[in-house]
Order: sequence, then C-alpha cells, then structure tokens
Amino acid sequence: LEVDSGIGGSPGSSQSVISVPFANDETLFYIFTTQEVGTGLEYAFKYSVFDIKANSGQGGIIEKDITLFTKITERITATANWVVIHEYGNNNFRAYRIQPDGLSNPVVSSLGSIHFTTPAPEATAQGYMKIEGDKLAVALSESPSGPSYVELFDWDEATGRVVNFEQIDVISDISTPGQVYGVAFSPGGNKLYATVQLQGGGSTLVEYRADSLDRINFITQQPVGDLLGAIQRAPDGQLYVAVEGSSNLGVIQVNEDTVLNSVYNPTGFALAGGTSSRLGLPNFSSSFGSAIQVPGILVSNPVCVGQQINLAASTTSSIDTV
Repeated sequence: LEVDSGIGGSPGSSQSVISVPFANDETLFYIFTTQEVGTGLEYAFKYSVFDIKANSGQGGIIEKDITLFTKITERITATANWVVIHEYGNNNFRAYRIQPDGLSNPVVSSLGSIHFTTPAPEATAQGYMKIEGDKLAVALSESPSGPSYVELFDWDEATGRVVNFEQIDVISDISTPGQVYGVAFSPGGNKLYATVQLQGGGSTLVEYRADSLDRINFITQQPVGDLLGAIQRAPDGQLYVAVEGSSNLGVIQVNEDTVLNSVYNPTGFALAGGTSSRLGLPNFSSSFGSAIQVPGILVSNPVCVGQQINLAASTTSSIDTV
C-alpha cells in the first residue's frame, strides 16, 4: 500500500494490511492498515471498507482512512471474528470484534514485554505477529543486534483476550546477535519457526518444537546468506519465506515429528519473471490463510535404483500413523 492511496498503511510497515470480511456480508471487507514506525507518521491503526457490489460489480472503496487508534507498532493479525494490534510504548494488545453491526470497543490485554519507543524505535516496532488456533506469537527485538525474542501467548477466541505468557530468548539459542522478524506455526501446530536477520549479515531460520507439556524447545537453526523476512502459510497449506532481492521464495518442508528437523529450500518457489521478493508476504487472517492439509507423501533427492531416498508424510489430524 502506498501512503497516498487514501486507505492508510505504509509500504515499509512489517504487516501493513490485512482484510477480513464482514460478519454478516462476505461481499463487504474491512481493510485494516498499520503505518511504518520511524518515518514521522502517526503510527495509526486505520480501516477502510471495500464493497464487491460497488461500481456495477467492479468493486470499490465505500469508506476509507478511518482512524481507530494511535500509536501502534507495525504488527497486526486477525481471525474471522477479531482483528488484533499491539500498542506502541507499552504491553497492551487491542482486539476488536468484527460484529454484524460493526467493530466492537477494543478488548485490552496487558501482558508480555513492553514494545519500547527507545532506544531503537524501528526495531522494537517491526516484526510479525500471528494467531494460529489458540496461540498467538510475537516477534520482538529491542535493537537490530538483540536482545530478540519470540513471545508466546494463549489466545481466547471467545473473549478476545490474550492470556498466559512465555518468552523464548532466540539470541541465546542461536548464540549470534540479530533481529527476529518473521514468525509462524507449522500446519499441525507442533513446530514454531522464526527468521532472524543476523548483525553480521545473512539470516538464520530457527525451528522450535512443542513438548508434551506444551513448552517450546529449541531444535535447530539453518543459517543462510540471504536476508529473510516474513514466513506465511498460504492457502495451499505450504509455508513460504520472503527472501530480500531474490527471484524465489524459500519453502519450509515441514516435518511435524518433534524429534526430526524440517528442511528449508531457499529456491522452493520461483516468482514471475522480472519480479523479486521483498521482506513481506501477504498477511492472511488465520481462518482464511489456513487450508485443510491434504494428505500425501513428499519425496526428496530421488536418484538411482538401490540408493537411499527420503520420504516425508503430510497428514491430517485423522491419520495417526504412516
């Protein structure tokens, strides 16, 4: 989104925009926007309304640039029922219910770290926030060289409240200074992934697993020379990774088995000719960006008869063993 488009947002904001249909009319969509921190803007959370029926069915904006709150970070996530932002300068989450008669008053949950306005305002405000099921994850850095965390919370879809807090010290796990940027859950919810932009250049993709007590434990990291950004689960159920300046998106070949590592393919998806990736990816609400996973078998490094190949199963919740 460009600033002069009339619907808010900033091209440099981590999660600049997310759209969610109205609760009672899926031809109407809220377009929620955030602004880049550090550019002299007001750091505003705004919304516009897009109507598919407008302009003889061509669609169009029927309300725009309506401010709901300032100041916020560049983080925004949503479900079918809620849109959630994080205030800037404190530890407040604000959740707005999407009701048939409009947006509710915000539900404010004060929990987790303060998203400081100093000493590195851009770093503190940048990074992704995601809801998946009953979990909410936030990528948070105090500066480009750390400390950097992924903070995990329980999300209550019924009330819009954020409860229970666990902080993961990512820099301690990888033993290298950097800024956490992208964060995402695996389709089955057994794994958590984060991208860290390293102080000395390049990035690393960090993988965590949930144990039987729902605690998060470090598994491994996969350093790369590229600058990695957002991680996003697309409607096909696949996890894609933004790679700054690349003609490809990275792909995480997820292994839901918590004792085995997933595989990162830096050239897993070729972009259209003449185009290249930036640090962001389309920001879906968890209800619409999460397709039902189709069961199947993935085969890597097929070679000659008699030589070893690797097989990985992509399963659904109704499949216990393969």
